[in-house]
Amino acid sequence: MPSRENIFQDDRFVYRLVNPVDSKKEILTLLSQVFEMDFDRTEFEWYKLKHPYSMSKVYFALERLSERPAGVICSQTFTYRIGSENQQISLLVSGGTHPDFRRMGVFGKLANVIVDHGSRIGIQYSVTFPNPYIRQSFPAFMKGGWQVPAEYRFLEKRHFKRGFGGAVRVERFDQRFDALIQEAAKSFDFFQIKDHRTLNWRYMEKPTARYDCFAADDGDVKGLVVLKKLSAQDMGKVHIVDFVALTYDVADQLISVAENYARESSMLNVVLTTGNAFEPLFLERGFTARAERFPVVMKSPSAVKIPRFSSPWVALGDSDVY
Repeated sequence: MPSRENIFQDDRFVYRLVNPVDSKKEILTLLSQVFEMDFDRTEFEWYKLKHPYSMSKVYFALERLSERPAGVICSQTFTYRIGSENQQISLLVSGGTHPDFRRMGVFGKLANVIVDHGSRIGIQYSVTFPNPYIRQSFPAFMKGGWQVPAEYRFLEKRHFKRGFGGAVRVERFDQRFDALIQEAAKSFDFFQIKDHRTLNWRYMEKPTARYDCFAADDGDVKGLVVLKKLSAQDMGKVHIVDFVALTYDVADQLISVAENYARESSMLNVVLTTGNAFEPLFLERGFTARAERFPVVMKSPSAVKIPRFSSPWVALGDSDVY
């Protein structure tokens, strides 16, 4: 990939693909300015450079006259089950506009440039999870013609039953988990396919977080739960970051594992898409659903229609944030 490749321009801005290795210092500086805080170098290198299959693509918007960076969005390619087929799609992460260029439409335009560029390299869909704590994030995508094929919400529980649930701790993921993920994905029409290499990268190798992983494993792996404890400043909360189960019985077993893990904490939560097949089980186990819903947004080049998902699956681990 060339160090700098101009892929589009309008009257005021140039939209450029930059190499995340050659331009690392420049990218980190812009991300720090966008988020108005130091952007962690080790986290950048892990997510943007060390994915087992491909580095992230990093897109800049630059003011034409001054060449000042005005905005940035990073894109990482993942395999998703879309409908009944596995496809490569672009997940947009780590994006925003420099404070000096806000309210100029930079972010929405840059996101759409990424969609169009993806179509040229064989990627039909781009997807992202707008930050619910940034008010302008979701409207920017809507103004750009993105659509909402799925919504998710948090389910929470504060009182936990004792009992381990019979799962085993996972120290490294192996190829048996590939078959588990592929089989689980068949029940959904939107599902991120994480093979064992991706699972190890995501949950064993992230430098700034610790995850505890457990599997329902009696020789054959039938389920997986990934758990993360937050600090005492956040009420000792526990996230179910990823959750895969082939049957209700396995799902029930893994919920018991999560409750035991959270026993000394004040809250356990999980993200589920609305209408998810496992939602009744979590409600039966005493979880309550928060009213607020969060969108998944998606776009394709104009010739490719956005699917209407009837059974989507979203986990916190699908995002780079958790």
